[in-house]
Amino acid sequence: MTAAMNNANWEDLRQAMDGLAAHRPKWRAKDISGYLSAWDGEWFDHFRNEGYASIEWVELHVASSEQRAIVPAALREIHLPGEETEHGFRIYGYRVSMVEGVLDDLMHGRVPNIPAELGWGRSGNTTGRA
Repeated sequence: MTAAMNNANWEDLRQAMDGLAAHRPKWRAKDISGYLSAWDGEWFDHFRNEGYASIEWVELHVASSEQRAIVPAALREIHLPGEETEHGFRIYGYRVSMVEGVLDDLMHGRVPNIPAELGWGRSGNTTGRA
């Protein structure tokens, strides 16, 4: 896995989401150990309690159409790569390299999607960056 975020990026995310006041999304984080946290709505202290080094991804839960418009705008403003999920948006702390992704596809009997592995044409990308 390759790091996609650093402490400053995570802190930018925390501050941006905390700054949304009544429109703050709930969040949950998956650790590189595989641990998945419960949904939490507190951004000021809870989000940074365990540090940022081992966050594989953070998922943001949007509960309204208003949040669905506000949250990706905030992500674009701080230049964070994210993609749309069924719950809202996901921000990656680590990304699987292209080689790892292709090998995983082949090992699971899937045809690799090389453009997607390169980050081209990802649906739901909120920033235009992979």
